[in-house]
Amino acid sequence: MGFRRLGAVLTALALLGTAAAGVADGGAGEGGEPGERVSARDLDGSNWRVEEIRGAAVVDRVLSSLGFRGDRIVGSGGCNRFQGGVGEEDGRLVVGPLASTRRACPTAVMDQEQRYLAALERAAYQERHGSLLHILDADGVRLLRLAPLEADA
Repeated sequence: MGFRRLGAVLTALALLGTAAAGVADGGAGEGGEPGERVSARDLDGSNWRVEEIRGAAVVDRVLSSLGFRGDRIVGSGGCNRFQGGVGEEDGRLVVGPLASTRRACPTAVMDQEQRYLAALERAAYQERHGSLLHILDADGVRLLRLAPLEADA
């Protein structure tokens, strides 16, 4: 009886680990389902706040944002403002080059900003997962998870 219970617990843990890996490592959303691919044009006029960069939560009370404005993106890395081109080539998202201001901020904020901008420059695809937006690399690995940015934020 003890071995059956142990087997059931191990099976449950294995299933949870597999589901967690699919969400953290890939572009899939809840339940491993792929999202709806969207273009930068589809997102024109929208604003987003970054919730995760490569599976890691962002620094509390530091707003990293992304806005789509036609063939441009604008936003904040948490310390500095940035802007750059955005478009598509052969069905893939093309970002950059990016230009940003050069303010100095605490180390944790600067580190987050560097990781965020590097992730944007590696972006190849965007997917909608309900109200969330995932930015993926060329291999389909989720680089960024973003949520809608409220107008008063």
